[in-house]
Amino acid sequence: MERRGSLLAIGVVSAPEFEVRRLGLRSTWLQFPNVGVDVSVRFLIRCRGAPASIARALTLENNTYQDVLGLDVAWNETRVRGPVLSLAAWLQYAASALPHARFIAKVDDDAYVHTLQIQQLLRSILVQSPASSGRIYMGVLNWCGGSGSRRFA
Repeated sequence: MERRGSLLAIGVVSAPEFEVRRLGLRSTWLQFPNVGVDVSVRFLIRCRGAPASIARALTLENNTYQDVLGLDVAWNETRVRGPVLSLAAWLQYAASALPHARFIAKVDDDAYVHTLQIQQLLRSILVQSPASSGRIYMGVLNWCGGSGSRRFA
């Protein structure tokens, strides 16, 4: 069980081949002083069935940075299903391995997250509803069905 990031755990969905994107995040917003203290960040990478060369590269990357979470999702899953399955795997992992994290988040590897501002926002939510033991959803939810698309905010 992990003990990093007691306030917020962020899962960054990334494909195995997007190492350059991950390096970009490590050199920008992952440098904020609350990352690794109140905020835990893991790169969520589909790796089931990956060729040996990709598996070795991901192992080396994790040995170097200690921030890669290999998911039991097919490494070559489609661009539509891959992120959705990765999100489901992340939420399942976070619920069991990160019970101390008050908030769980998911972002894509092309997002910039100002973790200091997010931390301030989340702490203000906790102050406004300190007794809340329920779940809080923040963000945009898009829903598509057979009869069209609806947007809920």
